[in-house]
Amino acid sequence: MTRSPQSHPTLDLRAPNHEPNSARVMSTSERRTGRKHHSPRRSHPLLSWYVLLFLLRLILLPIPAYAQELGPTTWEWRTFTSDNSPLAPGEVEELLEDFQGHIWIITSRDLSVYQGGVWQTFTADNCPLVPSEIHIFLEDSQGRTWVGTGWDLNLYQDGVWQTFTAENSSLAPGQINALLEDSQGRIWAGTGYYDSETCAHKGGVSLYQTGAWQTSTAEDSSLAPGRVEEFMEDSQGRIWVRTGYWDGETYTFKGGVSLYRAGAWQTFTSDNSPLAPGRVTELMEDSQGRIWIGTCYDYDGMRGLCKGGLNFYQDGAWQTFTIEYSTQAPFRVSVMEDSQGRIWAGTGYYDNETGAYKGGASFYQDGVWQTFTADNSPLAWGWVSEFVEDFQGRVWIHTGYYDGRGTNYKGTVSIYQDGALQNFTRDTSPLAPREVNVLLKDSQDRIWVGTEWGIALYQTRAWQTFPGQVHQVLEDSQGRI
Repeated sequence: MTRSPQSHPTLDLRAPNHEPNSARVMSTSERRTGRKHHSPRRSHPLLSWYVLLFLLRLILLPIPAYAQELGPTTWEWRTFTSDNSPLAPGEVEELLEDFQGHIWIITSRDLSVYQGGVWQTFTADNCPLVPSEIHIFLEDSQGRTWVGTGWDLNLYQDGVWQTFTAENSSLAPGQINALLEDSQGRIWAGTGYYDSETCAHKGGVSLYQTGAWQTSTAEDSSLAPGRVEEFMEDSQGRIWVRTGYWDGETYTFKGGVSLYRAGAWQTFTSDNSPLAPGRVTELMEDSQGRIWIGTCYDYDGMRGLCKGGLNFYQDGAWQTFTIEYSTQAPFRVSVMEDSQGRIWAGTGYYDNETGAYKGGASFYQDGVWQTFTADNSPLAWGWVSEFVEDFQGRVWIHTGYYDGRGTNYKGTVSIYQDGALQNFTRDTSPLAPREVNVLLKDSQDRIWVGTEWGIALYQTRAWQTFPGQVHQVLEDSQGRI
């Protein structure tokens, strides 16, 4: 059912005071792994699966704003477009929810904010943002909104925009790739760029406190070289930074992790530690305080794939697990800790002998790995890209692959429970062979599966589907999808 809002007054976006650590939002990796980090808030890079509560991108014609449940099998969809509302024109690229319940809607043209039938739209005429360049967003504990656009970092507070650049402040030069507010209320910004003069990928970390920026780079500190791509604060209040870059001389990915404590940086790379070589792609702290670090290396430029490794660091000691095959090229590692303390790792690779994309799901418990693949279990074919654990302790595993033509992405889901795997196939679900893009567990323990052909809802062991093209899914603070 489509309805147009009845009135369009301007929203009051001035934020009330917030207590530190009061955020109810979840980070990207928290949604992906199903566990909470110890840091109070993390940034939410756009064009990923992860932003402030749960990330959403629904590409439908018309664009559905949200759905409300009317009964066990009945849902009402309410739709907003630029024709029936003040929603900014263009393709909807991201939806975010802030502390006050405002929904921030980023389109390819402008930025709109919605709450309770009231809209406000920011354009080039009334704010400094360039919507097509918005790619990272953070709301801090003071209710301030930080938006990264290209090389600029924009701060929205009390109805006023302020822009920080490398030219008008001490902000590190480069594209804003990562944002974090730590437990002390400090804002961390990570940047990266390609220096054409030196033919090198560079980056920096900038720390904002008491109204000023303090910047560290690999050239003037012990920060790891390359683009800064993610921050994580651990349970001890230490700041971890992962970096990565492409080495044109060796045709490999490189990078490292840097640890900030007591005002100084300590960096780990494959040259000075047992860290597996390559670009660091994953950071996660588990319930035992171990820092898990995923890497990829040995890049295959023709197929866009690389090998991988998984490491954990605790109390100054390392343990490294690498994936080495003579005819296979592992290229990704995704990590999650479940409610039983098991560490799940998903991998994927291109098999040169068969010309197929393959992968597996492994869990680490009591020092031993147990692995499931399509060859030794009912696990769905393809690489494992995401894990979600529901309230019943079932682990949902999202797999995907490109078909033989190398252009069409396909995927499906499997469930692990009580030592057994169940794969949803064409005969047992409405999913296969449709392309699965994203999984969401909502507050009612329902599983939403976004596909290229619509969204599927799984509850009480039954499926319900709605048509459309769904890339990402969000549940807001009112339980609307």
